Amino acid sequence: MMDKLRGAMRSTVIWLNGLMLAAFPLVEMAKDALPDLGQYLAPGIYKWVGLFVVVANIGLRFKTHTSLASKA
Repeated sequence: MMDKLRGAMRSTVIWLNGLMLAAFPLVEMAKDALPDLGQYLAPGIYKWVGLFVVVANIGLRFKTHTSLASKA
């Protein structure tokens, strides 16, 4: 179990998903704090960000050949 946790810290997939998860609330906070920012954000921004995350995850999954435990 500890090997998987240590390996997770070296996983590009985990980092990408963590950063995207953190970015969503930041975008909402920025929209609330800066109302003028809304005109620069497309209405379907979350759809495109979600699509990017899915495609990036698929690409990174093909790149990955080792388990989290073996990355530790």
